[in-house]
Amino acid sequence: MTTFAWTAKQVTEALGLAPAGWDHSYTGLSTDTRSLEEGQLFVALKGERFDAHGFLSDARLAGVGGVIVRKGTPRWPGFDWFEVDDTLAALGRLARHRRDQFSGPVVAVTGTNGKTSTRELIAAALGPKLTVHKSERNLNNLVGVPLTVLAAPLEAGAMVVECGASLRGEIPRMREIIRPDIAVVTNVGPGHLEGFGGPENVLEEKVALLGGAPKAIVGLQPPELAEAARRAAKSVVTAGEGAPADWTAEDVMLLGDGRPRFTVRGVPVELALRGRHMVGNALIALAVAEALGVPLEAAAPALQAARIPGGRSEMFEVDGITVINDSYNANPTSLRAALDLLASVRGDRRAVIVVGTMRELGAASSDLHSAAADAVLAVKPDLVAAVGDFVPAFEALRDRIESKQLLLGDTPEAIAEPLKQKLRAGDVVLFKASRGVELERIFPLLWPTITTAEAH
Repeated sequence: MTTFAWTAKQVTEALGLAPAGWDHSYTGLSTDTRSLEEGQLFVALKGERFDAHGFLSDARLAGVGGVIVRKGTPRWPGFDWFEVDDTLAALGRLARHRRDQFSGPVVAVTGTNGKTSTRELIAAALGPKLTVHKSERNLNNLVGVPLTVLAAPLEAGAMVVECGASLRGEIPRMREIIRPDIAVVTNVGPGHLEGFGGPENVLEEKVALLGGAPKAIVGLQPPELAEAARRAAKSVVTAGEGAPADWTAEDVMLLGDGRPRFTVRGVPVELALRGRHMVGNALIALAVAEALGVPLEAAAPALQAARIPGGRSEMFEVDGITVINDSYNANPTSLRAALDLLASVRGDRRAVIVVGTMRELGAASSDLHSAAADAVLAVKPDLVAAVGDFVPAFEALRDRIESKQLLLGDTPEAIAEPLKQKLRAGDVVLFKASRGVELERIFPLLWPTITTAEAH
């Protein structure tokens, strides 16, 4: 595919700098000297743990065409030099310039849960009519969003950009870069409370993506989401299961492996993704498809092609045990969705639940972990293993579970051996925790045939 080519004059225009007195061209753009190619433009970012300004020698060795650096950086000869106040903001301005050149519709997706699966479902639903450029992996922050936009091929017919945030003010900055034609909020719940400062701020932050958008498509949770959306966007469409909405599902059932099957306006839909919560995400995708001219009859069967990265409602068999690996991330809402998936595939088999800390919940963390532990016990598991902040939560509930059915530890490694001794062929085992816990580190300890890399 053909990517957008940059010239020095375009760079200075995008960054608001004095016009370049030369008109060199750059073969691409990079923020990482490890993958930098000859002739590219390098943006030197500074993060909490790194400062790319210390790697300008590597950029020179790679044959860089030009660099964007902080003002006051000692000058290196041999390539074009652009100085700015903030290189991260500069990356965003470059992406905004690229967005202005993009002729197709742009869809932006945010929400507390379901961003990645909804992104993939939207891309699949648009596939019958449009060539789609979309976010990859977890590139959904203030670095990943600009990189996604900047990588858009010239011939792409549509762009789908995932937006995540952990601090107030990040989503509005992304909105200014993306300027979506359709803005999506999947749902709003207790997530990243530490950075947002409270549930009301989470709603405000997510809805900020909709500001000025010609069309917004939103889920049903919480109930006030739709009303907040109507105050922000010009046109609002609701989509979700279980309540009145513009797009809803009928005859919803889960197959034996947890995959949903349902009908939408008389058209059958079956997903490869697992969990009842995927129904709402699929409805949002179909609403986006209709808004962009893809008929329901074409979009619905195309949803079956959607796939999501590992660690999200992933299911596999090992040593006669069914593993549900949902260890990529966790908050109270996504934990309950994972418990629902476990209940749907369990049948008469033993259920084992392995949980780790739900991070970034701020002052509400203790209460939310206690409520989540209560929800875990409500599904009547045969064995619970917990680490981190879940340990005190389950300690307080010991009277509701036999001691031999409860394993507690500070780290995943601490519970690995006792858990291994208790697992049996035929068990269904759910793993759920926030990304920082790295709960998947336990997999090779339980099953040596699995590597940590495969568990992601």
